[in-house]
Amino acid sequence: MEVEFGDAISTTFASAPPSSMVSCPAWGADAEEKKLAADISKAPSASAVRKHSESLGEQAGVYILQKILLNKNVDYDDNCLHIYSGANVFNAVYAYPNLKKPIGIIIIETKGGSSQCGSRKSAFDSSRVTQGTVDYAETEAEVMSCSSKSDVSEMGECINKNMGKGKIIYVGVRAPYDKGKGIAYEPEIIFLKEL
Repeated sequence: MEVEFGDAISTTFASAPPSSMVSCPAWGADAEEKKLAADISKAPSASAVRKHSESLGEQAGVYILQKILLNKNVDYDDNCLHIYSGANVFNAVYAYPNLKKPIGIIIIETKGGSSQCGSRKSAFDSSRVTQGTVDYAETEAEVMSCSSKSDVSEMGECINKNMGKGKIIYVGVRAPYDKGKGIAYEPEIIFLKEL
């Protein structure tokens, strides 16, 4: 799936300037990744494991984003990355070069360990929609656009405006780990859609 993600980036970000990044550190080399894997192995409760696992998933999403952008010679700008937590939001959205006139948007859903894609009620009817589908992305963007938090509603509106214009990539990233050994394994892409 990394090849497909890279191809989608090449197409969506074709007009982006070439990357100035020299390299992307190997997964697990970052002190934060090592700490999260160790914290998972020592977590005193299921809720603590879940919290650290979600954080590890978030790190994995950023790692995959940076790695694929670098491989496709597209610049990564930390100011373009918007990270959200809680319900009714995507985990992260990369809108390059900005929200007003993005050339490309990458929506990232992150999972830690063996977590699976969740589902929610559609914003448009009484059906259920599952993460990783176009219906889910459309519902989540619509819900975000109605948020009372201005940064969340602005992102939802940006996604809604650019849906169906070949500018949006929707990707799921999982960060598997061995709780007993405190080891975080190479992240994997679990779904990929162009919206």
